[in-house]
Amino acid sequence: MRLQEVKTGQNDTVNFYFTGRDALNALYGAIESANSSVLLEFFIIDDDDSGKRFAELLEAKARSGVRVMVCYDAIGSSSTRKRFFKKMAAAGIMVSEFNPVFSVYGLGHINHRNHRKVAVIDKNISFVGGVNIADRYYDGGKYALWRDTFCRIAGEGTAEQLSALFYNDFNHIYKSGGLVGEQWLVSKISGARSSIRIVTPYFAPSKELYKVLASACMRGVSIDLMIPYRTDSNILHYCNMASIEACLEMGLSFHLFYNGFNHSKVLIVDDEIAYVGSANMDNRSLRLDYEIMAEIRNRDYVGLLLKRFSRDLKYCRNLHGPDDWKERPKRSRLYERLARLLYRFL
Repeated sequence: MRLQEVKTGQNDTVNFYFTGRDALNALYGAIESANSSVLLEFFIIDDDDSGKRFAELLEAKARSGVRVMVCYDAIGSSSTRKRFFKKMAAAGIMVSEFNPVFSVYGLGHINHRNHRKVAVIDKNISFVGGVNIADRYYDGGKYALWRDTFCRIAGEGTAEQLSALFYNDFNHIYKSGGLVGEQWLVSKISGARSSIRIVTPYFAPSKELYKVLASACMRGVSIDLMIPYRTDSNILHYCNMASIEACLEMGLSFHLFYNGFNHSKVLIVDDEIAYVGSANMDNRSLRLDYEIMAEIRNRDYVGLLLKRFSRDLKYCRNLHGPDDWKERPKRSRLYERLARLLYRFL
């Protein structure tokens, strides 16, 4: 429903982690080093091995006197047993369930979920990206590799912005500013002068988004869009595939990543500004959910993301025109047509 953009400072120090394992290890390391406060907000917190490690670490920090607060989404974490969070609370952790289904607000807004992944440590170290707390993010699950993008940002200004957002969500102040995600994305694409690079696990564009992408191509903007060759859902896979032909006809280039599952959410505009966060390019992220994207303008850090994009291209099937996509089974074409009917519900 609302996408919040946080602006990193030119003097902030940014580190990127490109696998779920590296991202979670970095997060756990920062939590272990915390001296005063730990604020954590995730769509999914499972009570599997990764979740238990996470909980044990937080419980130890809380017992040592560190102020620990956790916000999780009621639907995203619905498979996690309530006693998991009750045990956290018993250890002194402040826990908040975002938009509980059986509440005055939740019953009327069950579709509005908190999809953000945010951590703020000691009012100075922040994390933003696509990684949740669950085994599949750490070990890849059914994939050989869980490719993601998670960034660690050292800077008080960024931490202050994310802390304010966290407290709003923790205290159930749902209208916390920002644009509807589609408005945000349209503004970024409309402002591009030369190039757009997008990495997203789920791509189901609305008519409005199709129009703005077509308009960008017509004015000479080069657009490269990277999606997984296979997603973690058959329905979402065919939704992704259903968009390819029309976009190729517009002039976009598609890159189907096959080296594991690429769950990253990255937008790079004109090779000058990058955005990393939690928002996918589908109806749910762009119209329904609460999302977070961090703006990065430091050219050195944008360069690191461009370098990673180029590296990932080596593990893609690259499509540069409609002819590259014509040879596929009739059954796949049928599933794609059916998937289009589901766009608005995903």
